[in-house]
Amino acid sequence: MTTFPACPCRLTLLLLIPALLLLAGLPRTAGAAESPEGREITEVRFVYRDPATGAEQPVLSPSPRLLAQAVRLEVGGPFSEEDAEADREELAREHGMSCLEVRPETVPDGVRVTYVFEQAPRAWAIEIRPEEGAARVRTGRLMEHAVTLRQDDRVTPARLEADRSRIVHYLRRQGYYFATARARHTPLPARVGYTTVHFRVDRGPRVRPKYISVSGNKAFSDRELTRLMETQVDTFWTRRRFVDVIYREDLDAIEEHYQAGGWNDVAVTARPTLFDPEEVMIFVQYEQREGRDVVTSVRITGARTVSRRTIRDRMLTRPGQEFSVERLRRDLQWLKARYYEHGLGALPEDATVAAAGGTAVLNVVFSYARETVVVDIPIDEDGRAGRIEARTTGPFTNEQIAAIVPLAAGDPVTDTSALHAAQAIARFYVRSEPPERHALVDYRMRTTPDGRRLTLEFIRRPETVRPVDAHLRIQVDEGPRYRVGAVSIAGIEPAEEARIRDRLRVGEGDPYSPAGISRDASIVRSTLQERGYAEAEVSETATPRPEEHLFDIRYEIKPGPVYYINVVRISGNEKTRAEVIEREMMVGRREPGPERFDVRRIAQQAERLRRTGYFEDVEITPIPSPRREDDMHFKDLHVEVREAVTRRLFLGAGAGTGVGLFGDIRLRDTNFDITDHPRSWSDFISGKAYAGGGQQLDIYARVGSQFLETGVGWHEPWLRDRPVELGVRAFYRTEYRDTYDLDRLVGEVTLGRRFGIDQELTAYLRARAQRAQVKSIDRDAPTDVWDDRGWHTIPSVAAGLTRDTITGRPFPTAGSRYTLEAELIGSPSFDAVKLRAEGRTYKTIYEAEDESKHVVSLWGGLASIVGSDVPVFERLYAGGLGSVRGFEGYTISPRNSRIYQNPPGGATQPVVGSGDPIGGRFLVQGGVEYMFPIIKDRLQGVAFVDVGSVAKKSTGVGDAVSDLRVSTGIGARFAHMGQVPIAVYLGFPVRRVSGDKREVFSFSIGLHWP
Repeated sequence: MTTFPACPCRLTLLLLIPALLLLAGLPRTAGAAESPEGREITEVRFVYRDPATGAEQPVLSPSPRLLAQAVRLEVGGPFSEEDAEADREELAREHGMSCLEVRPETVPDGVRVTYVFEQAPRAWAIEIRPEEGAARVRTGRLMEHAVTLRQDDRVTPARLEADRSRIVHYLRRQGYYFATARARHTPLPARVGYTTVHFRVDRGPRVRPKYISVSGNKAFSDRELTRLMETQVDTFWTRRRFVDVIYREDLDAIEEHYQAGGWNDVAVTARPTLFDPEEVMIFVQYEQREGRDVVTSVRITGARTVSRRTIRDRMLTRPGQEFSVERLRRDLQWLKARYYEHGLGALPEDATVAAAGGTAVLNVVFSYARETVVVDIPIDEDGRAGRIEARTTGPFTNEQIAAIVPLAAGDPVTDTSALHAAQAIARFYVRSEPPERHALVDYRMRTTPDGRRLTLEFIRRPETVRPVDAHLRIQVDEGPRYRVGAVSIAGIEPAEEARIRDRLRVGEGDPYSPAGISRDASIVRSTLQERGYAEAEVSETATPRPEEHLFDIRYEIKPGPVYYINVVRISGNEKTRAEVIEREMMVGRREPGPERFDVRRIAQQAERLRRTGYFEDVEITPIPSPRREDDMHFKDLHVEVREAVTRRLFLGAGAGTGVGLFGDIRLRDTNFDITDHPRSWSDFISGKAYAGGGQQLDIYARVGSQFLETGVGWHEPWLRDRPVELGVRAFYRTEYRDTYDLDRLVGEVTLGRRFGIDQELTAYLRARAQRAQVKSIDRDAPTDVWDDRGWHTIPSVAAGLTRDTITGRPFPTAGSRYTLEAELIGSPSFDAVKLRAEGRTYKTIYEAEDESKHVVSLWGGLASIVGSDVPVFERLYAGGLGSVRGFEGYTISPRNSRIYQNPPGGATQPVVGSGDPIGGRFLVQGGVEYMFPIIKDRLQGVAFVDVGSVAKKSTGVGDAVSDLRVSTGIGARFAHMGQVPIAVYLGFPVRRVSGDKREVFSFSIGLHWP
C-alpha cells in the first residue's frame, strides 16, 4: 500500500471543488438578462435624443404629465411590448413626435420605461409641382383648399399623407378622376431640424359624364331616375364633370326614392364605369362544306386603338379555315391582351362570343382597365397577424403583392399598420413601370370575423391630356314592393288615438317606407306634445309578412303626464314691458284655467315674438315648476330676450326713371310707448323714454323731383290690453303729374279687431278725411282733369277683413295674406263704392344647408268702383311699385283725347294725340316672383313677371283682359337697414299698348314688399 504525505495544494483543491459545484447550482441574479414582460412599472421617463451626438435630455414640452396621460404604460401597471408599440404609433399620430423606441430597463423592484423621442422636423418650404411630363397644376388653389401644412409646422408621416390625400380628393372633386399625388420631404443640411416638403401631382385628364344608362328598372323610367341625380350628361353647351363621390350619392338618392315607394329590398349599384369605351365587334360568316364549317368572311367594326388590319392578320379565325368557337375565344384572349398593352381592358360581362346559324359574333367593350387587389390579414387572439394572402386581377402576381405588405406573421395588427400596408401597395402599383402607371380610385378597409380585409381598386391611367368621356352604368335590382298592413297604436286613450290616426301620412295599403314610418312617429310625438304630453315617448316597430309583402306597423306610446303652464318668467327686457311680451305670447288667452303645455304653440310664440321686431333673439325654455296640485303637473316658461334697437333715424336717397331723384328722412320706432314720459333729460336722450309699449311711430319726409310728402303715423296693436288695433295717420303730399299737379292732405283713423286662436283674422273700420286740390293744369290736359280742377273735400269709410299667416319676415318664406275691403266714398258731389280684393302667398321650394331658402310667391288683386263718378285722382291706376313693374306709375289706365282750351272755359279744339291717363273703374293685376338668398337674412334677389290692366267701366273684364300688360325683370331687396326695407328693381315691358310709359329702374324706401 502506498501512502502520500500531506500537501497543502492538494487540500485546497479538494475544498474548492464542492464550492464550485455549489455555485453552479445557485440561480443567476446580478448581470443576467431577464424579460421585462409582465413586470410592474416603477418609473416612466420621456427623453429627447440628439440625432448628432446621441445625448439624451428630459422632455419639457409638451409636459411630461400630458405625455403620461397619452400613453398606455403607467406606473404600477404591467409592462407590455404590444402596448409599447401602440404607444409609439399613437404619439406619432396625435402629438407629431417621432418615438424612436420604448426602452425597458429592469431594476431591483420592477421595470423603468424610457420613451426616446426624436422631434419631427419643421417645414421650411412647401413645394407643389407636376410630375415629369404631366400637365401643370394651380399650386395656389391647392395650397388654399387642400394643403394644411404651413411653414414651421411639424412634418409627420401622418400629416404628410393626409395632405397628399386632400390634394387627390380636391382634384377629383374638380373632375380629374385619375389624379395621383406623391409626398416626401428632404432635410435641410444648413438648417438642422428643418425640412422641405415636396408634393408631386399628376392630375391626368378631366372626365366628363357622356352617357348614363340604367338597367333593371321597371317601376320608374330612366328619365325619372336620372332626374334625381346631381350628375348629369355633359352636352355641347355645358361643362359638367364626373365626380365619383357625387355619383355615389346619386345612387343613394335613387335607392331612397325606391324605398320611399315601398321597394324595401332594392339594391342600386354602380357597374364598372367605362372611360372612352371602344366596342369592337367581329362578325364571322361560315357555311358547311363537305361536312365541315368553313369560314367564308370576317368583318371587323369599332376598332380604333388596334387597327382592323392588325386584328385580321393576327386572328386564328380566317376565311377558308375551319370555324371553331374555341378558336374564336382564343382570338378574344389575344385581342384583350393586345388592348391591355395600350392600357385598355375588358370586363367579363362586356366580352361575349356567340355562334348560331352560320353567323358568329365576337363582341367586346374595351375601357381603361380596372384592377382589384384584395389583401386578407388574419388576426389571432393576441391581435397578431397570421399568414397574409393577396389576390389581384392586375398584371402582378399574388406573391408579389403579399411580399410588399409591411406586415409579417406575428406582427401586431393596428389601424395604422393596416393603413401602411395599403399605402405600400398603392405606391407599388402607381409607380411601377412598365406597365403604365395606375391610379388608386377606391380603397376600403373593413374588419371581418377572422381579421382585416383591404380592398384597393386601381385603374390604368389614360395617356391623353384631352377630356375623357365616361359611360356611367347603373344596375337596379328592385325586388318586391312592400305595403303597409295593419297599423296599431298602443298606450293612449281612444280619443287621442283617433286624433293621431287623422294625422298619419302612411296608412293601411300605402307603400311601406322606413323614412315615412319614422316621419309618422315624429308626427305622433308632436301631436301628443301639442296636447300637453311634454315627455311623451314613441317607438315604432315594423313586423314583416314576407309571403304577403306587407309590414304591420305598431306605435308604442308612453305618454307620461299632461303638463300645464304655470307662470311665464321673463328676463332680458330692459325697456320692453313684461305685459307687452305676455300679450304677444297670448299665454292664458286660449282657454279658461291653466293652459296646456303645447310644444308647437310655444315654438309659434317664440316666432311671434321675433316677428315683432322688438328683439334680436328669443329663447323660450321650459323649466320644472314648484307648483303642485292633485292630478295636475306644471311647467314654467323662461322667456329670455335680447332687445333690438327699435328707434332709428334713417337718411336715404335714390332715383327712378318714373319718380326722378328723391331724398328720404325718416324716424321710425317699432317699440314706442306714448304714455312713457321721461323722468329726466337723460331718459329722453338715451332712448329709455317713450319706449317699450309695443306701439309703432313713423315720422317722415320725402322730397323728389316728381313729388313732395311729409307724414306721421302711430299704431297701437293692443288697445287697453285687448286684441284691438288703433291706428292714426296723417300726411300731406304734392304730386307733379304730366298735365296737372295734385295737393292732398289726408287724415285717417283705423280701428281693428283680431280673431282666432293665433289672431290671424282681422276685421277693421277706417275713417278717412281728404282735402285735395287739382291745380297747374296744362292747357292740353284731358277734359276729365279740367272738370275736376280746384278743391275737393272727400270723406270715406271703409270696412274690411284681412287674414295674415305669413312667416319669415323680413323675407317671407311661407304663409299668405288676403284682404277684402269695401270703401264708401261720399261728398256733396261724389257717391261711390270702391271694392277691393287682393292676396299673396309664399311657398319655400328649396332650403340650403345654411337654412337659407328659395321661395316662390304668387300675388294678385281685383278692384272695382261702383256708383257715381269719382274725381280723376281717386280712380284706379296700375304701374310702378306695388303694381306692374317696368311701367311708370299711374300710366296703365284708360286714356282721353287731349283738348286744347284757351282760355279756360272758352272755345275748345281737339288735338291729335294718344291722350293722357285718366283712370278707370276696374283693375286686375297679379304676378309671380322667385326669391333667392344672396346674403342670408340681409340681401335677397328677385326675378318676377307682372301682369295688369285697367278698364274704363266697372264691369270691363273683357276690356281689361284684351289690354293686359306684361312685364318681367329682376331686383334685389335689402332689409334691416334701420329696420326700413329697401327694394330695387329693373323691369322690362314685354307686352304694352301705345302710349304706355316705361320705368326700367324703380327704387323703394320704407315701403312694404309688393
